[in-house]
Amino acid sequence: MHRTRLLPLLILLMVVHGSAPARADELKRYYEEQVELFKTAFQAPMPGSEIRLKLAGGQTRTGILMKLSADEISVMTDSGMVSYRRLAVHESVRARFFAEDFAHAMALDKIREFRQQQMQDTLREQLADTHDGGLVVVARADKSSDKSVDEEERESRSGTSFTITTATRTYTLIQNLKITVSNRTNHPDTYALEWYFYASPVGTGDLLVHDKGGRRVPVDSMKRVVETVASKSYVVEKVSTNRSAGRDGSVEESGEEFAGWLVVLKHADTILDAKASSRTYLSKEWLDAL
Repeated sequence: MHRTRLLPLLILLMVVHGSAPARADELKRYYEEQVELFKTAFQAPMPGSEIRLKLAGGQTRTGILMKLSADEISVMTDSGMVSYRRLAVHESVRARFFAEDFAHAMALDKIREFRQQQMQDTLREQLADTHDGGLVVVARADKSSDKSVDEEERESRSGTSFTITTATRTYTLIQNLKITVSNRTNHPDTYALEWYFYASPVGTGDLLVHDKGGRRVPVDSMKRVVETVASKSYVVEKVSTNRSAGRDGSVEESGEEFAGWLVVLKHADTILDAKASSRTYLSKEWLDAL
């Protein structure tokens, strides 16, 4: 192989493979195979055709192609027959006239295509290992209440009659969440969606998990999926008892009050995004405790 043809190949191998000699040797063999294939496909210009040559020094020459050998071009010009050696012709046009230069140029193109495909395959593999998702949550509470009254006539030890009125009011709340899961990558992915509803038992100030759940959510690349979730009912019962004849009444409450929600988007054990009704539930300590 000519040194002038070998140098661009070596440079290309160094660029695309760096310090990986085994891979460079593999590409060198591939290059040599392509050269042999393209040599057989080369078709030289026919003698008698008018040609325009750019010389190595930058000048141009026109004439009629008279003879073409493996290393020389003979052209009939206005001043007579002129022969140009291969290296006297500019490298940008040698592939038109010489089989080896044609095969060299085409083989380099094949190597570049091969390397580009390798890079694309590698990028796809890398992207397949990346996971990026987001959440948008819209919350809506459905509330209702119900009241019942019961009256009971009683008589004191002294014989005085009085009435005990018991009013029971039941408050019910269901928390609904509309959750939009977004896939921000260029490949389909499946996420783990988790949700938590919190409650505070009446009169305690404590906080506990009232309801929770989860599901797997597949999402196409750069797409969104909407999921809907509803909590179990929160029920608070308030019982008011009043006595006639000037006696003071009493009020008793029981049940669990709504205390907020948290939605978490994961891939494996990695939290990609989280949304909550309170910043407390988004703290690192709280999320780590999950």
